[in-house]
Amino acid sequence: MLCTIKPLKILIKKSHEPLIEFMSNMPYTSKSSSYIKEVYFTRYIGVEYSIDKYIEKIKKIDDYFFNNPKIPYIRLSNLNMSFDKSQTDNMLKIFNTYDKVKFNSWNLYSIDFPCKIENDTLDWTKKIAFKNTLDLFDTSMPNSTPSIVKNFAVKLLCWIEYFLPKLFYNKTKTNISPKIVYFGNIKRQELFFLYFLSQLGCDILYINPCKDIIDLYPECSNFSTLFELSKKSTDILEIPFEKSVSNINYKEDTNKIYTSTDRPHSESTFINTKHTSKKPIQNKEIELSYEELAMLSSSIVMIVVCNSEEKPFKSGSGVVINSEGYILTNLHVVNDGYSFLVRFENDDNVYTSYQIIKYHTDYDLAVIKVDRKCKPIPINVSKKPVRGQKIVAIGSPLGLFNTVSDGIISAFRDFETVQMIQFTAPISSGSSGGALLDMFGNLLGLISAGYDDGQNLNLAVESNLVKMFANNFIEIIK
Repeated sequence: MLCTIKPLKILIKKSHEPLIEFMSNMPYTSKSSSYIKEVYFTRYIGVEYSIDKYIEKIKKIDDYFFNNPKIPYIRLSNLNMSFDKSQTDNMLKIFNTYDKVKFNSWNLYSIDFPCKIENDTLDWTKKIAFKNTLDLFDTSMPNSTPSIVKNFAVKLLCWIEYFLPKLFYNKTKTNISPKIVYFGNIKRQELFFLYFLSQLGCDILYINPCKDIIDLYPECSNFSTLFELSKKSTDILEIPFEKSVSNINYKEDTNKIYTSTDRPHSESTFINTKHTSKKPIQNKEIELSYEELAMLSSSIVMIVVCNSEEKPFKSGSGVVINSEGYILTNLHVVNDGYSFLVRFENDDNVYTSYQIIKYHTDYDLAVIKVDRKCKPIPINVSKKPVRGQKIVAIGSPLGLFNTVSDGIISAFRDFETVQMIQFTAPISSGSSGGALLDMFGNLLGLISAGYDDGQNLNLAVESNLVKMFANNFIEIIK
């Protein structure tokens, strides 16, 4: 049995006045029992000679959709959102079901995907767009592996579940075009999500005052249109999502700001994904001896990475962050692996993992899981690390399981969006993913790299980035 519903057909429409045309509405048209939709997917790059005028024009878009609440509208600046474990586990089950039937249209049609759209054409288009987006991701991303595709698919499904109810609700009218503005630098995975939304008939306006999208893959370059201004800004401008205080209601979900005209099925939303931090609880800590710190090796693992033929080809380290078997490591340790053999200290068993639960390319972080109860390393640093502070490194350099070395923090380095700790404790290949500990046994950072041409010039990702990345998996140790 085959699905007879035809998916939405998308046609790109070139922009001549992007900021004005974006506020127009391009209805769906019906032809031969299928829908055709012209969409805007415009890359608006650069600034006008008057920065104030440029900012004023963008703010007019916000004001326009605030005053037209029947048109779904979202403005984004990034998609650094955290999803809880139960949600990611559920999305993994959906993906595993999808992965078995993706080549059979009837079975694909029958799968329960997040966010049921009560328009049969759009709901079917959602599933086709999901498949097309994953295929595009797989063919466009360098060094793509099944684990990386699976991880992206889970994230994409989480985004779908979060955003689609804000863009498609009830029996979505075909004369409404949902609108998405993305302002600032964008990451590859976020760009693929915009591509997915465009396939559902959403108008996309990507605005960057500094530069066009880096590493723009050909499909998006062909599908979107470029509108480039002659002047470029040296910095990403701050354009707040403004409305008078009396017209804004702050709900419990701090990622969202709704207008006071909120109705269950009519909303304009600004997604603010900036992380807020709480002051840590100040506990009295007792400095541990080197012998006591070395005993924490039971929470540090060695990871042997295997190819599709189950043959090992490299190794690294990992840090237990949850008693249910969640292990933090570097993405570069596991990203090209098919399976991972995990070894614990004082345990003759070897535990196999086939899944990268979560990863972050910029931070070079990843989480894998094994079926074993284990003791996590605490990540509750109460004081900001300082230069000259004593540290201990534990990892498996050159496959020498759980080697302990000591040193000091020698500097702090910023590599674009990544904050790194430079330290002097000796490490070698295989130490990546190991633990950098303070003298109280807390995880200061995740060992990531070293300079071959230098002596003890080594780097670790700071624990604050670890907490931002793996927050939902970190077990609080009291």
